[in-house]
Amino acid sequence: MALGLGDALTFAAVLSIRDYQQEKRKRLFKVQSFYQDCYNEISSQATKAFEIVSASVERASKCYMPDEILKGSTYLPLYAFGHVLTQQGRATPEQKKLLGIFFNNFSSLQFSQAEYVQSMCGGSSLKEFYDVIEVTQQKVGKFWLTFFRALYKCGTQKELQDVVDCFTTMVIRFSKLGNLDSKVAMPICERFISAVNYQITACLEAPPDFVDWLSAVPITTHIENLKEVYNGLVRDSEIRDSIDNDSLELMFNGVLLSSVCDFVLLSKQAANIKLKMADEALRLTERQYTVDAEAFILSKANNTGEGIEWTKIYSCSKQHLGTFWSVLQIMSVQANRESDCSNFLTILFSILVGIENHLCQQFEFSGFDHTAKQYMLHLLEMLQLHNA
Repeated sequence: MALGLGDALTFAAVLSIRDYQQEKRKRLFKVQSFYQDCYNEISSQATKAFEIVSASVERASKCYMPDEILKGSTYLPLYAFGHVLTQQGRATPEQKKLLGIFFNNFSSLQFSQAEYVQSMCGGSSLKEFYDVIEVTQQKVGKFWLTFFRALYKCGTQKELQDVVDCFTTMVIRFSKLGNLDSKVAMPICERFISAVNYQITACLEAPPDFVDWLSAVPITTHIENLKEVYNGLVRDSEIRDSIDNDSLELMFNGVLLSSVCDFVLLSKQAANIKLKMADEALRLTERQYTVDAEAFILSKANNTGEGIEWTKIYSCSKQHLGTFWSVLQIMSVQANRESDCSNFLTILFSILVGIENHLCQQFEFSGFDHTAKQYMLHLLEMLQLHNA
């Protein structure tokens, strides 16, 4: 039976609706498939970036994997996502889904997903997050500073390009989640690449609160910086009213001698090997001392008059605060430069880390196990105890 005009129009409309719904389902399937590809690619690039950075740092230092590298590798994807969220001013449902997966897998993060999204979209700043991972023309976080130094020490920058590629891929993929027509990724990537290129050229100029875990800067340069801080405190304080210049100079050399030898003695090695390592450690400082490593170590071990005097001036324990450390604190207060006391300790920390890294390479079994870190953390704990 032939269809009437009205029936034909109705039939055509039904077919059109069916075709539209089928096409819509196909498009939806393609979009969902694309989103899944984005999720997978972001996960892959985040893993790849972590592996590249970790391998670079391990080549640069056999002894230490700095906390800022471990933490920063976790923050890197969030830093990429954060740029996109800042430009958008909000998170799409698809982006929230990815963030949910991320935060569920990294429960050790010190901020929640809600706090993170709010901060990226214009809320309060996550200071610790940015201190580790931010890189701009004006600021470089500790993650990047450490990574840049590792690349310099290894004499390669290919890994930097690989990490930049990972970062830009994560930015692009994340920007498309929930907004296929997004155009925010390109300006973000351009600013990021410009900042990285700018900061890597200045990475050896570390801030004073930065421990040189990778020994990218020569030990002698650290000692020059330590002496500069010390001389500044002597100059700007009133300490010369009670201690003469020669004694102050002897105290500076003495704290190097004492710190280096005491640190080496913590090695799990035989006594004769410790003496060899202490000699090598003092040689690295390129300073002239009143006694050699063996004389210093034996005087303290045998509790001679000289050994007792060394302990009195430079040791730091629950029962006793060495004269030198009291003088250092007094000078920083008198000069109104308390931060320089912390800077002095941080630079000394870098010197001992450099010595440990060197000795671990020179001696097949050095007996060190993050020993510089243990030594300095104990010293800091004792100084805080006596300041309480």
